[in-house]
Amino acid sequence: MRKLHQVLAVGAAIAVGALSAGTASADQAPDPQPAPPAGQDLTKGSEAGGPTDAQPAKGASGPAAAGLAALGPANDNFSFAQFLPSANNSISGNTTSATAEAGEPSHGDQLRSAASKSIWYSWTAPASGRVLFRTIGSNFDTVMAAYLPGSTPGIAGLTQIAANDDLVLDNSTTASQIRFAAVAGQRYFIAVDGFAGASGNVKLTWTTNDDFDAAPALSGPAEGSFATFGVHNEGATLQVGEPKHAGNVASTSVWFKWTAPFSGNATFETTQNAYDTILAVYTGSRVDQLTEVTSNDDLQPGNHRSRVLFAARAGQTYRIALAGFGGQSGFEVVNYKLVKRQIIAGVATAPEGPAGSSKVINMPVTLTTASPVPVTVHFATADGTAKAGTDYTATSGDLTFAPGQTSKTVPVTIRGDATKEATETFSMRLSNPTADFTLKTAVGSGTISNDD
Repeated sequence: MRKLHQVLAVGAAIAVGALSAGTASADQAPDPQPAPPAGQDLTKGSEAGGPTDAQPAKGASGPAAAGLAALGPANDNFSFAQFLPSANNSISGNTTSATAEAGEPSHGDQLRSAASKSIWYSWTAPASGRVLFRTIGSNFDTVMAAYLPGSTPGIAGLTQIAANDDLVLDNSTTASQIRFAAVAGQRYFIAVDGFAGASGNVKLTWTTNDDFDAAPALSGPAEGSFATFGVHNEGATLQVGEPKHAGNVASTSVWFKWTAPFSGNATFETTQNAYDTILAVYTGSRVDQLTEVTSNDDLQPGNHRSRVLFAARAGQTYRIALAGFGGQSGFEVVNYKLVKRQIIAGVATAPEGPAGSSKVINMPVTLTTASPVPVTVHFATADGTAKAGTDYTATSGDLTFAPGQTSKTVPVTIRGDATKEATETFSMRLSNPTADFTLKTAVGSGTISNDD
């Protein structure tokens, strides 16, 4: 058969579901994202995700492939089905020169037309739960189906378990979407074809964490770095007993689970602003018995990205829900980081000034990460070569950081004199931090430089 001699590979996979990491300073937000262009504001509740590009007409093919693409795809034959990696991912392909095999079934065509230009994929479920495959973003009228292999080898042994022509039956989109209950470790075959012989470029995406129990585990991040994950939520659904996220019934939720590798302040943030997202964090092992830790809808008015900040405890598993406000959907990338909750006493220098004068030297105190709750630490000055009562005024007390605040100062009064002397120093010691913060640098120093 001609297809057995075709050698052109399908387009490379875009590994959007895999974790990636990058370096970030301890108090730096993960990769700041640009604000929407001037005048652009995602209207609250408007559908920003999904198939917003112009859709091909019913039965239409995409532009004709040129060059080597005309040789045909390597996964034209069922026996050469292309492996699909990871839990959530995206891959591209082309059906322009694809053909059908003898005995191949119809793959969801509304007219039950025979298969014509199909390509095949092989996927093994990483977890049990509902899985979604979709062709949103393809440039022709697609049909698709999922199959279970049988005891008989090849196409003859397949059992169709899901099939779809148009995601929406009113012809507003010619993309296809299938949903089925996957079993962990089971291999499935996915066929993508064209309605009535249509062909073109395929964009295939899949989502496996629609169900709470199928949530993939997120790893890391290492201290001082951040990690990311990407996911499509088109077609995701609400589960029985699922809580409202940030006070909203979010029907397009997908789930992740994350165990904190050490105690610190965790931040999860959506980055694309492509649709109106919601993020929520929970503890618990059942979708109908969760305890909310925190949640967020809009980062700020006019910017529908979401960000959650919470105090994570080492070894605790958290459930992360990502959803779209009002049922919105699309592709989203989430950055997350974990920073140890620490306090740093800093250093400061000031000239003493003329005899009889006094001035203030501000001793800096910083947090390595913002806290969602107030943080208090005790401070007290102590003599070095500078002496309390003659060179500076001793001070002590409690310093309180408001939620979100990361830097403050302790004012220390220093006294000028007419004596020529060497530079003098005093110290400021921190103690008794609250809110699970620890002291990274417990002692800071103040330097009084002589200007006589």
